[in-house]
Amino acid sequence: MTREPLKNLPASLRDRLTHRARAAGENVQPILTRYAIEKLLYRLSVSEHRERFILIGAIPFSLWGPTPYRATGDLDLLGTGNPERRGTTPPIEIPFGRSETVAADPVQQTQWQALLPRTEVAMAREPLNQIIPSIASFLMPVFLAAADKKTSLGKCTVGEPWGD
Repeated sequence: MTREPLKNLPASLRDRLTHRARAAGENVQPILTRYAIEKLLYRLSVSEHRERFILIGAIPFSLWGPTPYRATGDLDLLGTGNPERRGTTPPIEIPFGRSETVAADPVQQTQWQALLPRTEVAMAREPLNQIIPSIASFLMPVFLAAADKKTSLGKCTVGEPWGD
């Protein structure tokens, strides 16, 4: 007895992944996201463009650690190519999104507090007005070095400023 071909493969796949998540008592969204990312990585790995990208970020952590999912559902790839082609000038002032204005905005603070419980990860729970200045003080030396075309910022030790 032969099986009929599936009429709607995407719906069947979603149903199977949803069933698997429910059986394990897990949230289905991280499973769907991980499946999509892994499928994209597979397709990229067998394409003619595979040599132009490097997998960076935390995707491999799910392979190395006890938790198969990450707080963010993104994929980080480093693309190769001519950096001069882009022509973007690095900022020499703190970008608005990392400014004290945004850090003090009650709407932004409310959004930040609403985001934290949904991240499903143990992370710092500091208020936005403490997080943004920390990010800005870490990134601005990088931006300024890029604007001056410096090749090195020196060593970065966790919790300390950039140095030699």
